[in-house]
Amino acid sequence: GPDRDRAGFDEVAFWARGGFLSFMGEPEATPTPLHGAIGDLTTAVCLVAGVTMALLVRERTGRGQVVDSSLLSSGMWVAGFDLQTTLFTGEDVLRSSRTGYGNPLYNIYQCGDGRWVQFTMPQTDRFWGPLCRALEIPDLEKDDRYDTHEKLMKRSREVVAVLDRTLARRPMKEWASRFDQEGLVWAYDARLSEVIADPQVVANHFLAEVSHPSLGVLKEVGIPFRLRDTPAYPKGAAPEWGQHTEEVLQELGYSWKQILALKDRGIIS
Repeated sequence: GPDRDRAGFDEVAFWARGGFLSFMGEPEATPTPLHGAIGDLTTAVCLVAGVTMALLVRERTGRGQVVDSSLLSSGMWVAGFDLQTTLFTGEDVLRSSRTGYGNPLYNIYQCGDGRWVQFTMPQTDRFWGPLCRALEIPDLEKDDRYDTHEKLMKRSREVVAVLDRTLARRPMKEWASRFDQEGLVWAYDARLSEVIADPQVVANHFLAEVSHPSLGVLKEVGIPFRLRDTPAYPKGAAPEWGQHTEEVLQELGYSWKQILALKDRGIIS
């Protein structure tokens, strides 16, 4: 394309140019910047999927082929839900307030201790009763203003306001047991220190331990998939500066005399 020679970073080619900067966050707030390497990692996964498919085709046909992916194309794929809406309607999907979401059971709410919870219950007819019981607002369950999915969607703003007031009465941990007791679909805003201590993370060995030559045993994020018969784990810590220089040069045919000469001249460390 015309911009094939432009610099590619996930913040610009994936996040901003992929559309996220325009529709993420509250309407009156500053746009939500990308954090971490979401675009880089997602594009890598897309490329791995393409390579895997190409290997399967080669296995079946004997023919290899070029595999291509990009930050922009993977950004469009990740934004596909909203992008497809624009393709269908011709209208931009703009940032919208959480108070105006169509489904009040598909939203985030702040508890009394400042922690946030995410509800994801698109089937309101199934979960409205359990939610009302968990929040100790049984009168609302039988209120004929909210007794169907259509009514909840139509009166979403006032329902969100009620849930905001109710959830603000207690800290998140007090609500948690009630949510689980009623079988709600929810999660809290886990801090990273809570993520690494999550019993589900521990039970599934989502973190790996590696030995570092100077820092000892370290934990790091593991590989996000499992092969039952040929499991893959990080083999070790990232190499230190110049750790394998001599080994690589020897593999390329350099003698120790030549390697020492390169060191004396400051070409290698």
